[in-house]
Amino acid sequence: MNRHHCLERQCGSRFGRSPRWPSEIARNRVGHQGTVVGIDLLPLEPIQGVSFLQGDFTEPEQVTVLKDLLNGKQADVVMSDMAPNISGIPMTDQLRMIALAEQALDFSLAVLQPKGAFVVKLFHGVGFDAFVIKVRQHFVNVRIRKPKASKSQSKEVYLSARNFRAIMRAQ
Repeated sequence: MNRHHCLERQCGSRFGRSPRWPSEIARNRVGHQGTVVGIDLLPLEPIQGVSFLQGDFTEPEQVTVLKDLLNGKQADVVMSDMAPNISGIPMTDQLRMIALAEQALDFSLAVLQPKGAFVVKLFHGVGFDAFVIKVRQHFVNVRIRKPKASKSQSKEVYLSARNFRAIMRAQ
């Protein structure tokens, strides 16, 4: 359920159990100079040029392991396309989606370098506006985009935040 990609000199982070293409796109984008790291609860098939960590990105040790893979550097990008297992109860699903997005935001705040970027999948609904306001507190530029591949009636959107306003972190 959580995959995280970190691209060093495009350190991107991606969470979510989706097809291989996002990892491959990230790897192609950063080239040989960058680092792509994925974190997922489930084992993943190897992709050349992508390091994978199996585990829960919400566990504090994942931040430490990620920073080790990045040679102590901060991430340039954190990407999350997680979605909860859909229960069929819209309010429950929405609240779970917002909770996942908040966890991804917290992770990004711990690993992003100043002026870094954060991308997260969201569903419009309860908690959406409050989450966007929270993201705006940490990033200069925030945009909402609906994927072209998304059905018109779908509430799925992506929030793209740039220029992370990093503050001094506690060590």
